[in-house]
Amino acid sequence: MEKIFTFAKKTITYEELSQLYINLSYEELVKKVNELIDKNILNAKLKSGTNGRNPSLYKKYGVELPKEDYSDIVDEIKSLNASLSINYYLNKPKEYKKDREYILKLNNYVIYHYDRFLVPMSINERSFDIWGEEKFLRKSPTLLSNLGLNYDKLNVYNTPEPFFSETINIYTNNVLIIENKDTWFTLRKKLMEENRNILGLDIGLLIYGEGKKIISSIEYLNHKDFSFLNNPTIYYWGDIDYEGINIIYSLSKKVDLKLFTDAYSEMLKRIKDIKSLKDMSNDQIKTKDLEQFLSSFNESDRNKITEILENNKYIPQEILNYKILTEEG
Repeated sequence: MEKIFTFAKKTITYEELSQLYINLSYEELVKKVNELIDKNILNAKLKSGTNGRNPSLYKKYGVELPKEDYSDIVDEIKSLNASLSINYYLNKPKEYKKDREYILKLNNYVIYHYDRFLVPMSINERSFDIWGEEKFLRKSPTLLSNLGLNYDKLNVYNTPEPFFSETINIYTNNVLIIENKDTWFTLRKKLMEENRNILGLDIGLLIYGEGKKIISSIEYLNHKDFSFLNNPTIYYWGDIDYEGINIIYSLSKKVDLKLFTDAYSEMLKRIKDIKSLKDMSNDQIKTKDLEQFLSSFNESDRNKITEILENNKYIPQEILNYKILTEEG
């Protein structure tokens, strides 16, 4: 391909031409520039003056790249199977050229293997069956929408990563998500030994969120294993730090979420001197919507949480140990 076609500006200087065609001698460069002028790709900017050499070149040239011919591409788009919507790519044939390899593989699959859509597959399985790349569908969701397709039409099912959980009471619709492993085991121990109540909250299902993992695995709550839940109320309890709050913020975009405020308040009661708390790690990202988190608490707790975070401190869940939880009921 002609090197000038890679140049993105409307005007090119003599110095830029020299760099673009750095392998040419000066005499060869002059010949190349004259060829491009004859093809109406370059036009001399007369007012820029010449470079003072013999033969001379102008200091600046206008660049007029030829428009790409998409007629063959448009014909190919129109030949795609009728089950694929072609409007997007008819309007953007340049985008089609970039996606062409994957679109044609999908088109062939629809034509020659349409019967396979009758059998459901996981997203990764279908992706590999069509493109030979198991992660393609998850990495390129816009390709489907550009063609008027979705997961339902591909007859695929999602495979959320399972979470650890303990069913406490199938007659209670309260679900409690715990951020940290030790606290989850402690609550599980207490609930299995004594009753189904933690700090006044009756619990039907206890989930170990495993930190940020719960954001992607929460969809597993729709699995048939939890069919005993009927429109559950989902509570969350984690560390008082930016990471814990950010998990809540992200999770609340996927499910209707409530904070287990009594547990957070009990954590705050155990702190007498904020300065004695450990500093948050340096990789913690300040939450974008702290007010959303604070709005669930009374004024006293809000002020204390704000002070803790402003001093870059944090309170881990583990401050409420088995002994404390047993004493508090």
